Amino acid sequence: MITDDFFNECLAKMIASDGIIMVYGNAIGEVEQDEEDIENMKNLGQNMAWILKKIHNS
Repeated sequence: MITDDFFNECLAKMIASDGIIMVYGNAIGEVEQDEEDIENMKNLGQNMAWILKKIHNS
């Protein structure tokens, strides 16, 4: 993928997750019921926190 190559060449940190990082809902409050995507967002947050700690402590 072109964007992946661009970020890799710029030495940018790419944070991975388990799936698509987006939650869906049509009505107010419906997003909270999208458990799978909320779990993906939590996983992304944990991965971001981990890499930031590694960068900060290096």
